[in-house]
Amino acid sequence: MSSKNSLQEYCQKRQMPLPLYSVWQTADNMFQASVNLEDMVFWSGHCRRKKDAELDAAARALGAIEAKPVPTQTVEVSEGNYLIIDLENVGPKRANEMLAKYRGINIYVFASKNHPTWNKFAAEHVTRIETIPGRRDGADVQIAFHMGYLVHEVPPSSHFIIWTADHFGFALAECIRAHGHTSECTNEPCF
Repeated sequence: MSSKNSLQEYCQKRQMPLPLYSVWQTADNMFQASVNLEDMVFWSGHCRRKKDAELDAAARALGAIEAKPVPTQTVEVSEGNYLIIDLENVGPKRANEMLAKYRGINIYVFASKNHPTWNKFAAEHVTRIETIPGRRDGADVQIAFHMGYLVHEVPPSSHFIIWTADHFGFALAECIRAHGHTSECTNEPCF
């Protein structure tokens, strides 16, 4: 069964809205696709054919859904911990539910002001950072930029959790660890 069919079946079994695909041609005459799944967006890599781009996006969505993150360590809720949320990938519903549980932790939320999730996000005890408008990777770029600043300003004992469904989160967590902090990337924050 193709990844698109598997993803559609997954949604139907859970009575979720069906996945919505968008495909575009890149500057290098390749194709890239995104699939919207409830409050999450998953991107494909660059592919030679439209169909391959859609299949890749669906496969990445399934991989993120089926992934059962294992925390690298138990982290207590404290001021020395930072939760970084890519709102454009996580979605406001999941973020609002999770943030209702936590106070006393440094939380940064990133999304474009024009992104549909921005106005649906209601938490008051977070720092909302508006990302570069008009760029598909605006949240990713802004998170990386802000993290570069943070890792040099906070004590080495600080722990960072990158909450995103995007592939860049794992690379960012590695960079943070290279600067002497503990860090992890996950689809679900775990404290």
